[in-house]
Amino acid sequence: MDQQHDPYDEPTADELVERHRNIHSSSTTPPTPKRPPLTVMKRGNSIVSSVDSCSSPICTFGRDYVYSLHQNVKSSLLYGKNNVTVTISPDGPPLKGYLSLHQNSPGNVTVKWTPNQLMHSSSQPSSASYEHHACDNNWLWRHTLNISINDIIYVHIHQYG
Repeated sequence: MDQQHDPYDEPTADELVERHRNIHSSSTTPPTPKRPPLTVMKRGNSIVSSVDSCSSPICTFGRDYVYSLHQNVKSSLLYGKNNVTVTISPDGPPLKGYLSLHQNSPGNVTVKWTPNQLMHSSSQPSSASYEHHACDNNWLWRHTLNISINDIIYVHIHQYG
């Protein structure tokens, strides 16, 4: 019986060593970044540079931390959608935010939602004082979602427009 080569067979150790040598010996160009940095934000009819509006280490750290909640090496982004409205309570204001589904490991999917104000707060200029801004962020952080799909029993969804 003639045996065909299965493309899903694991390579031998010699093949792996040879690949490693070829990749690292021929690579003279620096690696490209996985995603370009956010540098310009359009708001209405004006364009604001995020570097100019918030270049302090605190703002950069905050923005990077929020982005890392949705884009990191520990989980694969399956789906992402911006401006998803969530109603916190029947009498509370609806909030728009970024909804994403992540696969952390096979069979382990997580739903995450973060208010848009947190996603963009560190890149938008603010006329409010730091204490007032921090208080608003604390309120917003209490409304972020990070839920395992196994814990969800029911979801009520409406589509507008």
